[in-house]
Amino acid sequence: MTVATEQMPASAGAVLQRATARLRRAGIDTARLDAEVLLAHASGMTRTRLMALDGAPLSDSALSAFEAGLVRRVRREPLAYVIGRQEFWSLDFEVTPAVLIPRPETERVVETALSLVSARIAEAGQAGSAAASATAVRVADAGTGSGCIAIALAHELPGAAVWATDASAAALVIARRNAVRLGVADHIQFARGDLLAPIAAAAPFDLICSNPPYVAEAQMGSLQPELSYEPAAALFAANDGLAVIRRLINQAPALLAPTGWLLVEIGCGQASEVSGLARAAGFAHVELRDDYAGIARVLVAGNRRPPTGERGGEG
Repeated sequence: MTVATEQMPASAGAVLQRATARLRRAGIDTARLDAEVLLAHASGMTRTRLMALDGAPLSDSALSAFEAGLVRRVRREPLAYVIGRQEFWSLDFEVTPAVLIPRPETERVVETALSLVSARIAEAGQAGSAAASATAVRVADAGTGSGCIAIALAHELPGAAVWATDASAAALVIARRNAVRLGVADHIQFARGDLLAPIAAAAPFDLICSNPPYVAEAQMGSLQPELSYEPAAALFAANDGLAVIRRLINQAPALLAPTGWLLVEIGCGQASEVSGLARAAGFAHVELRDDYAGIARVLVAGNRRPPTGERGGEG
């Protein structure tokens, strides 16, 4: 006589072990971390709480949601799209395939902008100027995508006036939602259009920031599979990745205040060419700020040196 035994519910530890193996077979280097993030998301827990309950059984609904997310990740869909969010500047951003996933490198644009604003305020204060206030700062973010740069700056400079543009209506929907959820919607004006064109009437700006597409079109198809899920228009540009950067650099001088700065994220190996474009556009001072891997990542172009604070290498 055969006695039927009831199957025990799967535990978090066992599920994670199997999922990690599946992700590794799919060629994902961060297999264990991704499995934990997916399971935490599916079960509505933090990763810390999930690890504390390593042997606890999981509900059928959590297992079902986890399996659906795992299948997507095995197909190399970016983790951020699977869970629908990405941290940037310690803020939680909604992301969908309509927007580029915010990268840590782009935080250097925010850091550089804040260092320039701090230097400007300090200089104005020493001169006894009424401009010694962040409320006087006017910021433009060209090609905002998820809104990460504009929102991070609005969060750090609550009195500043911020404008953000994007050519994609779908991207602006996400950016606006992020601004509302993160409490800065009243400080940002969003506009649809190409780079700075839709906000030219709001000039002059003290800062023009951008993370434009800068990957060369020739590299399409040769990069990691996850990139195929992201919007190509936000990643790739013609002319060795410089087509959009060139247009932005040429637009910016007419829209900057006399003491304003253009900050542009650039790709590896583009420093020399981008610096030359900035000088050709008439900028008197051009420098580059490295990311934390030591790669020239942010073009800083203006008509004078920053008065104090962080310095980068000359381009």
